Amino acid sequence: MLLLITSTVGRSDLFIGRAVEREVLRFELAATRAGSPRVVLIEGPAGIGKSALIDHLLLDEPDLTLLRAAGELWEASVAFGVVDQLMRSTKVSRARLFADRERSLPAEEPVGVGRRVLQAIEDLEATSPVVVVVDDAHWADLDSLRALLFVTRRLVDTRVLTLLAQRTEAARRLPEGLRRLAGGRTGRTVELAPLVAADVPDLADRYGVPVISSSAAHRLCEHTNGNPLHMITLLAEVPTDRWKGWEPVLPAPRSFTAQVARQMEVCSPATRRLVESAAVLGEPATLSDLVEIAGVEDIVAALDEAIELDLLRLSDAEPGLGGVTFVHPLVRAAVYGRLGPVRLVELHLAAARLVEDEAAALRHRVKAATPPDPELVAQLSVFARDRAAVGAWAAAASAFLEAARLSRGRGRQDREHLLLKAVDAMIGAGDLAQAEVFAEEVVGFQPNAMSQATMGYLAVLRGRLGEADKLLKAAWESADEAGDPGVTAVVCQRLALHSVGRLQGGEVVKWSRRAIELSSREDPVRVEAEALLGLGLGLQGDLAGGLRSYESVVAELSGMTTPPPDEPVTMATGWLQLVDEDVVGARALLETAAAGLFSAGTVRIAVWSYVWLAHADFALGAWDDATAPASRAVSLLQESGHEWLRPLAHLAAMLVPAARGEWIAAEQHAQLAVAQPDDYELMQVASGLAHAHLAFARADHDGVLRALEPVAKLTVRQGVDERDSGPGRTSTATRWSAPDVWTRPRSS
Repeated sequence: MLLLITSTVGRSDLFIGRAVEREVLRFELAATRAGSPRVVLIEGPAGIGKSALIDHLLLDEPDLTLLRAAGELWEASVAFGVVDQLMRSTKVSRARLFADRERSLPAEEPVGVGRRVLQAIEDLEATSPVVVVVDDAHWADLDSLRALLFVTRRLVDTRVLTLLAQRTEAARRLPEGLRRLAGGRTGRTVELAPLVAADVPDLADRYGVPVISSSAAHRLCEHTNGNPLHMITLLAEVPTDRWKGWEPVLPAPRSFTAQVARQMEVCSPATRRLVESAAVLGEPATLSDLVEIAGVEDIVAALDEAIELDLLRLSDAEPGLGGVTFVHPLVRAAVYGRLGPVRLVELHLAAARLVEDEAAALRHRVKAATPPDPELVAQLSVFARDRAAVGAWAAAASAFLEAARLSRGRGRQDREHLLLKAVDAMIGAGDLAQAEVFAEEVVGFQPNAMSQATMGYLAVLRGRLGEADKLLKAAWESADEAGDPGVTAVVCQRLALHSVGRLQGGEVVKWSRRAIELSSREDPVRVEAEALLGLGLGLQGDLAGGLRSYESVVAELSGMTTPPPDEPVTMATGWLQLVDEDVVGARALLETAAAGLFSAGTVRIAVWSYVWLAHADFALGAWDDATAPASRAVSLLQESGHEWLRPLAHLAAMLVPAARGEWIAAEQHAQLAVAQPDDYELMQVASGLAHAHLAFARADHDGVLRALEPVAKLTVRQGVDERDSGPGRTSTATRWSAPDVWTRPRSS
């Protein structure tokens, strides 16, 4: 996505995203320069960046002759007001432009004026390409639009580009003839989509929020419907510290709130109660629930008034009058922000009694609670543990954080324990930037096995080898197997993960087996340890043993009534099958695992699955298919900050570009796969392979040797050098990190 920031709250020289749309405009301008007149219609809701996109194009093209005008709501009835603006940039006087208006019949006036405009534009085009811009075309007077239609229909072999920007919701005001010209062989229509979460960090950094978590980025996009104007306003208005919170509660922009306040002031009391109840209940809200909470007798009349005032609308998800939603998330935020404490508590408690979903009921009770609340803390803790057991780490993090907040006054130790569990769940959810914000407080806690294991876990995923090694060894020394075997199992599982990064198969096996011995069958720690155990056996050269261990785990889990999530084992099985050159079988498993892990929010294992799925597709010759999972892996890493898998993901992403000779893209991924000598061995091997593969694709054999030289110099070699693993079988970290099936793929 691309955004030129032109809001008064920021600088106008910043451009973020929208690369595709910018290239479209450049292509149309190039066609215009070649003598083909073009009409481009840019559509989108207010604030989406239509004018910003045009501004950026014009900043890059200083040699153009620009005629620019903008429609205005209060001047929509002023005949030829927009044409007048356009012609002020030319030598055509108003007297000459409108010379024949008095002699023309009213219906002919746009034709007469259009002739004058056409002549002026053709005179200008003889010197340089002309760009005609009409911003807010939905508010342009109809006479000007008709004159402009006359002009554009008669431009032939001229260097004239016409850019029209209008709001989607007002598209019907544009003459159909102009819309037809903005399509087919004479032009193009560009619909601007909302910004996405990946655009937010750069945007936030420009407005004084240097670090924003992925959860906050997604929250901002959802809250504003991806509208850049609203996003910029909130980044400027909301205090910086609030962005550091987990799932921050965001207001509506002040100007937006004032507008909604005016709408609420003219509501009847019944309609006001209905809208306020909907704001607290959340979306989607059923009419039956709103009747219960709002206490409105004539709910249909109240709903009709709320719809008429553009506050609520009927939900598309429910037939008839079943569901109600707000016309925009910011409307709900504005209504909610105007509620006083007494009204908030009243409505949230009513909602908590009404909703059936446990998570929703707890959220409402939390909104109505005043700390300390020991009973609610206990319920939140149980709910968080249940969510963690099924891999729903984001929900677990939210519940643990609220429990920590509501435990204030009950003792520092209780709060620290809950906050530590929350940080650990954030790491599991994959939001490392957010976890590091709260980890700053954890650093001040009294060190113990769990705090050291949590901080070590964060260091592993951030790719900080030395820090992770120190913290996890300290956690093991602090662990007490007899006193708290669950914590000790966590320490062992994370030491096994750390050993995967170091490519030390023996250590992976040792720590995985200890974690399995100390954990119960229902514990997700055990499932992850079992997944790591098979990988450790594979690193040692025992592929068959690793696969047998997975078969045993799957059989055991299938016999359970409520088994823990088995995606880690599914992913690891596919990984070993890929190394064992069962590419078809591996692909099926990896595709299943990736889908389940992505929906559950388990970023770390989802990235592994997408990486190996890309390798499998590439090996099968399905090159187009291979690009999608590789792109997902890279995107997840950029969003979450899992640095230790960065080289591996970019290695997968550069396979297809390198094979197709798309050198710019391949080189970019190779550069992003660079690792340092003090990084994890896994990172160094993946980096070496990425550069070696690029050199191999270019038939640069000396380059292959140079790329692999750092790998040859690694001192930890257990999982690097090939080992004999039986007749006709070998296992090596080089194959394990990037199976050699991709060096000889089918063509695509």
